[in-house]
Amino acid sequence: MIMTNRLSVTLAATFTGAMLASGAASAETVTADGGYGSGSYLTESITATVVGSGTSSGSAGLARYTRTNTGPTPLLTNATPLGVFYALCLEFNETIGSVVTGASWTLSALSAAPNDANNTAPVGMGARADDLARLLNGAYPNWGAPLTTVNVTALQLAVWEIANESTETSYNLLSGKFFVEQSSVDGASWTLANQYLANLNLGPNGTFNDSTMYYRALTQDNQQDFVVKTVPLPAAAWLLLSGLAGLGFVGRRKAA
Repeated sequence: MIMTNRLSVTLAATFTGAMLASGAASAETVTADGGYGSGSYLTESITATVVGSGTSSGSAGLARYTRTNTGPTPLLTNATPLGVFYALCLEFNETIGSVVTGASWTLSALSAAPNDANNTAPVGMGARADDLARLLNGAYPNWGAPLTTVNVTALQLAVWEIANESTETSYNLLSGKFFVEQSSVDGASWTLANQYLANLNLGPNGTFNDSTMYYRALTQDNQQDFVVKTVPLPAAAWLLLSGLAGLGFVGRRKAA
C-alpha cells in the first residue's frame, strides 16, 4: 500500500471564502512522512478484486503520518506531536511504500477522489462522498484513537467498498466493481465490515445519519489516495460568518 455598501457585500464574501476553506476544494499541498508500518497501528493482509484492474493483495490498516509542511487547513490530530494525522486508503489498486519520506498530495474535496490516472477505479466518488462521511462519523468519530486489527480492517474494507463502487445501488463486499475474497479476511472483520455497510444502506434514517463534511482527500495520480479528517470550523466562527452575511444583505437593501 496510507476549501458605497458594495464594500459590505465584498467583505462578507471574502470572509466566507476564507472561513470555509477547510471544507472546500483547494490546491493546498500536504507533504508528510510516515505511512503504514509507522506507529503501533496493526494491519491485515487481504485479497480483493477491482473490476478493470484484476485481483491483488493489499494491507488494511490505519496510516499514521507526520505533516512536514504548513498550510491553511489543519488536519485533525489526536496525538503528540501535533503534526501527526491519520488516514485511510481510498484506492485498493494503488500502493505506497510502508514508510515514506516527503510524500506529497493535493488536499482535495472528498467527492473528487479517488483520483486515478489509470481509470481502474471510479474517478471521483461524487455523491458517494456523503455516504463515506456518514460511515466515518458513525464508525470512527475519534480519529487517532486506538483500534484493534478487527476494527481497522472492517473500517478499511467499508471505506474501499464505498470509494471504489459504482455499479450497485447498495453496498456489499461480495459483488460489484469492488469485492473481497471472504476467505482472505478474518471472520470477525468481515462481519463487522458488513454490519457497517448494512447500517449505511438503511438510508437517511439509518444508524449513520450525520453527514457533516469535515472529511477531505489527499490525492496524487499513480499513488495511493487517502481520506483524512480536518478540524471543524469553531461555532464562534460560524456566528461571525452569519453576521457578515447579514451585513452584506443589509448593504444590498440600502443600496437598493
